[in-house]
Amino acid sequence: MRKLFDPKMLMRHWDHFWFAPIDLFKVGLFRAVFGFTILIMYGIRHTSVRDFFLNSGLMPATEARNILPEFLLSPLPVFFHSDALNYWGHTLFVVLIFLFTIGVIGRWGTWIIFVLSLGFMQRNFPLVYGADLFSNCWLFYLSFINHNKYFSVLNYIRHRKTFSVLPDVTSDIYSSAFVCLIQIQLSLSYAYTGIEKLKGMQWWEGSAVWYVVGMRELVAVDLSYLRYFPTAIAIMSMATVIFEVYFIFAVANKKLRPYWLLLGLGLHLGIAGFMSLPFFGIIMMAPYILFLDAQKLRLWAACFIYKFKSRRT
Repeated sequence: MRKLFDPKMLMRHWDHFWFAPIDLFKVGLFRAVFGFTILIMYGIRHTSVRDFFLNSGLMPATEARNILPEFLLSPLPVFFHSDALNYWGHTLFVVLIFLFTIGVIGRWGTWIIFVLSLGFMQRNFPLVYGADLFSNCWLFYLSFINHNKYFSVLNYIRHRKTFSVLPDVTSDIYSSAFVCLIQIQLSLSYAYTGIEKLKGMQWWEGSAVWYVVGMRELVAVDLSYLRYFPTAIAIMSMATVIFEVYFIFAVANKKLRPYWLLLGLGLHLGIAGFMSLPFFGIIMMAPYILFLDAQKLRLWAACFIYKFKSRRT
């Protein structure tokens, strides 16, 4: 008679869930997409560094801690008080993100980027929005992951192998565990957001999307014509809640996963296009790469490289 509760089997499933070897190809692709996005985002912000982070700007250092939320308060603040340190610190921050994007720096360099990112969030919290919060989360997790094995300019120069699509599933337990944590973080963030939406009567009525698209301050495109299509508004409202609440279950199912990721792609592209939030959308979609089949990604990459080489010849 089979055991209904087999501790050894449960332990094997537990170990496989957290520590099974993963293909670092998709991790490198995720890092490159995410890094390029925050490089542009923080590069643009660097053009206004004097207004955002210097004492003569919008937020003096003496007032920075007074408006910080409780979860960002610490006994020892990690942000700079000096104008010179803030200016050159942000310059270093952008340079390190560039090196991170092209795969020159690994885990230790990512730790520095994470601490600098947290420091500038503390320095001027009114500037922070969803893109900053999730960027900080992904940087923290990537600090434990061997993310620069692929899509690395440095490795390509040294070994001429980096952009190959040969199988390589070698990863240490830290990389496997923290890739899993990125997936869990994304799934729980969606679930929490969806459950919070259910507290609002507009989402139950199916009119919540209209309150968003009808606000000229948020939406860059005139969508007032949607008032003639209340059914479409209701479908979009309910679809948003269903997508977010059930994301964690759908991506665990191999059959549902591609459809749910496509729904997320459409949702965030819509937010990026209509609400002028492109950075937030890409930062949220970048971890979708970690849910994809690495072998298919390698096949697509091989086709792209082949076409690129054939055009050159």
